[in-house]
Amino acid sequence: MDVYVSTAWLSEVGWALLVEAGRLSGFRRYAEGVRAAVNTAVVEIARGVGLSPPSSVEVKGVEGFSPQLGKLREVAVRLISPIPIKRIQKWLAERLGASKASMGVALEWALATYVRVLRQKPAGLPEPVRDMLRLVYSEVQKTPRGERKKAAVQLMWLRMEAARRLAKALDLPVDKWWLAIIKEVEASGDPLEALRRYLGGEVPKIPSSNLFGDLMGRLLAEAKTSEEFRRLWWMRREALRRAAANKYERELVDYISRVVDSDPDFAAKLAEMAARGQKVEIPAPEPPDPDLAEAEVEEKLALFDKTVEEVLKDPEGVEKAIYKRAEFFETFYRWAKSALRGDLPERLGAKLRSALEVAYYCRPGGLMYAAKDAEEQKKPLPPEHPAVYAVKNYAKTWLQTA
Repeated sequence: MDVYVSTAWLSEVGWALLVEAGRLSGFRRYAEGVRAAVNTAVVEIARGVGLSPPSSVEVKGVEGFSPQLGKLREVAVRLISPIPIKRIQKWLAERLGASKASMGVALEWALATYVRVLRQKPAGLPEPVRDMLRLVYSEVQKTPRGERKKAAVQLMWLRMEAARRLAKALDLPVDKWWLAIIKEVEASGDPLEALRRYLGGEVPKIPSSNLFGDLMGRLLAEAKTSEEFRRLWWMRREALRRAAANKYERELVDYISRVVDSDPDFAAKLAEMAARGQKVEIPAPEPPDPDLAEAEVEEKLALFDKTVEEVLKDPEGVEKAIYKRAEFFETFYRWAKSALRGDLPERLGAKLRSALEVAYYCRPGGLMYAAKDAEEQKKPLPPEHPAVYAVKNYAKTWLQTA
């Protein structure tokens, strides 16, 4: 059962701790910092170290702080289980001699503990990276022994995009570390043992060999047919682009992306040449055809409309349906930002802008974006969850059925 904790409960000290936690961890979203703080606090309780009181952690005050309660109702962070926050509340109630500790107090103590742990600067991977590894580790533990390696590799590839975002946010080679761990897990007899080493403080060694060619070779080894190569290519394309060491390799990735749908066999031959270190002649890309660009936008919007209709008809409710499709909205948002151009027909451009706004609020972290926008623009939040409101508004404007 999901539970929400709200940053509106925080005092000035609590907000200062949240800001400091974001600075130390590299998290840019309040939601990520809050979740990491709650998880870290539970770990510290389990280790017997306990929690740190907010007054024991020195932080700089927040300028112009004013209580949020009642102003930003939707500044909420979704936790997938109530158990961690309840453990913190129970620990505090026992230590403070109270019948119960509120969630707001529990959250401030969790943030203080998180800041204290971050300041200890433990050796090894940055805490956000280890948080991702902990999630993978906990899921793999639940998997039958014979399927653990496959499950670990799949779970890590699913988080590759998050590793790339962390690489940009922290200015560290997080994506290359992540790829190195994937490679080691694939080669290991016990994936849990490999993951434990990196959770325990070890940093993966980034091979000095041709990482780009190595990744190409692994992709080819996995793809048994041309159709499978095409499917795997779109899954691994961004990882290959990040592994590219120079302009030529980046252009090669773009070239294969242009031809893989129409001629996957030829695309696979290009990948084989790259894996062997052979030079590929890359023709200059043709100028985009405006008609084809419009057709692509219409095709993507048709898929978006279909997804919105599925969300509205989902028996579990609109909000739950949005959470289930959050990755689709994230992918659509990234594409729509690049596809929005001034030369689109007026109605098509207007619809794409509306869809872009919906995807902005429906992607992971959309609730926090909405709260931040409302605070910066001094405007109230919509009467219901911003993502739900955006989906319904889009349906009323652009779909036949709302």
